[in-house]
Amino acid sequence: MESLFDSYNDLGYQEKYYQRAVSTRFKGINLSFKEQVSVKMIFQGNEIGKYFLDFIIEDKITLEIKKEDKFLKADIVNFMLI
Repeated sequence: MESLFDSYNDLGYQEKYYQRAVSTRFKGINLSFKEQVSVKMIFQGNEIGKYFLDFIIEDKITLEIKKEDKFLKADIVNFMLI
């Protein structure tokens, strides 16, 4: 998505500012999204905590902002949205 690359290239590596810029870009193109969405973390049927998703886009896509220059398999977390 061009908006993500534009925001990253304009701001660099500080995650909180990158997230704010992405939000501004999404609003500018009238994209439907929710920001900092709280979800329950479920393990073996038990709620073990909460996590905040950076974005949910069009009620279909979860977007997590990361500032690292690599993305590892260990960075992927499965969520059960309740």
